[in-house]
Amino acid sequence: MTFNKNYLFISLIVSFPVEGQKYFSVYKNFFIQSLKKNKIEIIYIVGKNNNILNLVLSHECFSQEKVGNVIYKNKLIKKCQDFK
Repeated sequence: MTFNKNYLFISLIVSFPVEGQKYFSVYKNFFIQSLKKNKIEIIYIVGKNNNILNLVLSHECFSQEKVGNVIYKNKLIKKCQDFK
């Protein structure tokens, strides 16, 4: 398992294009390629907004588990369509 020591803070104000915007497909491809390149298997989300991954990945591409009051563990499922 590889742990990425870098992190990306995403607040409630979305700082990347969302579905329907002009550059969404470019960003989604960049995001998925970055996950693959860095061999990311788990993404931890801290905060009440635990569904931020749904803005980029299909819900079939990760499973979420609550591991604390506001900590969510998202295990990536790389056999889903988004990762092909």
